[in-house]
Amino acid sequence: MTAKRIAFAVKASILIAAGDRVIVPPFWRHEMLNALLVGERRKRLTSDLTQSYLNDLDRLPIDVDLPASSTVFTATQALCRKHRLTAYDAAYLEIAIRERKVLATVDEELRRAALAERRAGHLITYSIGCKLLKNRGRAGVWSELWKS
Repeated sequence: MTAKRIAFAVKASILIAAGDRVIVPPFWRHEMLNALLVGERRKRLTSDLTQSYLNDLDRLPIDVDLPASSTVFTATQALCRKHRLTAYDAAYLEIAIRERKVLATVDEELRRAALAERRAGHLITYSIGCKLLKNRGRAGVWSELWKS
């Protein structure tokens, strides 16, 4: 993990501890589990450490978004085509637009798509980091995270 990503993770953790909540698509838990299992296969994590991370993730204030199939098959599909995103990445962007929330990502293609949507007036603000975070009036803080 780069120093920039570590610094963001620390800042995001502070915001979450202060009451911000994370909103994610339904497959987020699968993504987290897969990333940890890949870490195990590459001998970067033990099964005990994976379970510890999963226990920590389970305690986070996370809201799972359950979009209607019409949203997935229309808005999300349109974002996939417009920005050449995977359906998974477009799901995060679609939630940020629909919910008017902060998009936090370290994925460069998703960041570019968010910038384009922001220029089009669809996103209020955005950042890099750990996916989607509900903004509770801290736009200035999130702007600082973007610059870091």
